[in-house]
Amino acid sequence: PGYEKVLLLDFASMAYLLQGDDRAFNVARLAIQWQDEEKERFRKELEKVVSKEKEKQKKDKVETLRSRERLVAALDHEFSKYDDIALEVPNAFVNPFGDYVTGMINEFKSVKLKSLISNAQIAYEQALKLNPESEVLKNAVEDTKKRKSADRLIHVVALDGFVPEKKVLSIPLDRDLEVELPVYNPIESNVSKMIVTTPNGTALATLSPVANVEALALRHQKASLPAIQAMLVAATLRDAALVIGLDSLYAGLGRLTKKIFDKAMEPDTTSWMSLPSNILAARFYSPGGLQKLKIQSFDNRGKKLSEQMVTLDEGDRHFVLVRSMNRTMCAHPSKRIWSQRDQQ
Repeated sequence: PGYEKVLLLDFASMAYLLQGDDRAFNVARLAIQWQDEEKERFRKELEKVVSKEKEKQKKDKVETLRSRERLVAALDHEFSKYDDIALEVPNAFVNPFGDYVTGMINEFKSVKLKSLISNAQIAYEQALKLNPESEVLKNAVEDTKKRKSADRLIHVVALDGFVPEKKVLSIPLDRDLEVELPVYNPIESNVSKMIVTTPNGTALATLSPVANVEALALRHQKASLPAIQAMLVAATLRDAALVIGLDSLYAGLGRLTKKIFDKAMEPDTTSWMSLPSNILAARFYSPGGLQKLKIQSFDNRGKKLSEQMVTLDEGDRHFVLVRSMNRTMCAHPSKRIWSQRDQQ
């Protein structure tokens, strides 16, 4: 899916950041460009599929109407189960993370090139438009507007939980017909809060959401519903014709042939399972002499789930990438920002 392609570049940009390499900027910018292109590509493909399948359905017999209505109703029910999550975003291409990373890099580089603080502000403002409730984005816009120096700036990005997994949904219809398709099912995360402190426990920042990958996946599924309905209705009508036609020649032949076809056409449930459910971040200025950070996660009752101590590299500006999965946490500090290549 297009939103996954965008995330591929987002994660590649973080890989550069962990190396202290400013090529992270070009990759993050490409992610933003891809997001616009993938959004338009998805819209065109959706229109094309729906139009093509509707033309086919005009030729169908009225007797298939009952099965069609049952199928459409079942799909509507299934795809509306997670509307509360899917409708948190207007579409599957409102991932502000690329803009956030672009702002982060420009802010880091503004220490040596002051004019880049304006570029950082623009990127943060664009990210805030896509996620207007994010505290970390609000603070980033406010600080860059004030031209606050990024000399001792630290960014912590956390990838929490897992994206919804694909499972097979079976919908029984008439005449031994059954429709199967892959659908997303959310995976619950116990993490409710993540904080950053000094080694002795002094609070430095609380992480807040930047991008909701779970919502992007479910919104993509919901937006695909018209095309899925059109294709499945066409497939159901084809199967019905196969069963009825062959059964008229020899009892049971249609059902047997359909079972053979179905076995060769199992729904594809492969997906990028290591994707996080949410991307969170914290942005703060370090007190003088800070060499270590403590990162902790808690459930909704305030019980600590996991903890990691992070030793920072040389320099005053730092990026830390965290992977959180309930009681498991891994934290990776960046090398010195920026790399030797940037300083030559």
